[in-house]
Amino acid sequence: MLKNMLTYSTIVFSLLMFVEAEQRWHTSQIGLTKLYDLQNDHFNVFSKYLDLEIKRLEELKNHVAAVYEWRDHKKTNSDFLHNHLDVTKLMKQMHHNFLKIKDLIKNQLSIEALREIDEHKDLSGNHILLAHRAMRRLQKFYAIPASDMSEGRFNNKIIGDKMDACECYVMAKYCSEENDMYGLIDWAVEAYYKWNSDGQPECVDPEILNFYIMSSSVFTGFDFKNLIHRNGSSNLQEDTDKFSWYHHLIKNELFEMNKERTLGVFELHNRLVRRQSEKEFRNSCKYGVSRTITKHFKCRYQT
Repeated sequence: MLKNMLTYSTIVFSLLMFVEAEQRWHTSQIGLTKLYDLQNDHFNVFSKYLDLEIKRLEELKNHVAAVYEWRDHKKTNSDFLHNHLDVTKLMKQMHHNFLKIKDLIKNQLSIEALREIDEHKDLSGNHILLAHRAMRRLQKFYAIPASDMSEGRFNNKIIGDKMDACECYVMAKYCSEENDMYGLIDWAVEAYYKWNSDGQPECVDPEILNFYIMSSSVFTGFDFKNLIHRNGSSNLQEDTDKFSWYHHLIKNELFEMNKERTLGVFELHNRLVRRQSEKEFRNSCKYGVSRTITKHFKCRYQT
């Protein structure tokens, strides 16, 4: 259920963003096309399943009504059972009704309908990863904080559905697996706030979430250590202790983030990206190796 919610929320939110942004960036839309097709396939199967369920329940209702009708008739007509032919006929009918009730309760036809969903096209980790990557592209391209995206908000307008703690946690999980530490701290912190506001749902593992926040704080230089609630029982405790030590060593270099915490993450990330480009530029100019005409080529005339 969580996977479905994340995927469908991603689709709705992403498309609305494309409308809002006049479809300036299509990479994520292309990546979500497969999810649209998969969603339509699932809805078609579910529609058939519901039709069969309605039919099954109507039949079940009729057969149960027949049993009650026999019971009421037996109560009002005490001489009914004196005729062995009537009794034999009635017993055969009741046997038929009970067999039908048993078959209908087993629900074989409806279950068979659900099996029409192709296992290889089911919502798997790959589909969720695809949705995650599409959302991260949109997030980075439009510089949308996780706190806004999780609320379905873009440019101070509500354009999509809200994401819950479970979905934010999944976003953080895939950021971690993709080694996207800036995305990790953004979504892990948002997952933490949602987790508290949503009543601490079980879909979020608080110990792993603490680990996400600690590791990404050390890596990115943003101080969210005050969110950590350590109880010493985590399987990740040894690694968390290491991060705590590193956190202490570089404490003076960490950024304290308050209301605009996620905007600061984007700003620093963009500065680091530019700094890396400048480093490549200077390195290219310093060593006069043969190269094709690129953005670095101009420096040969400047130095």
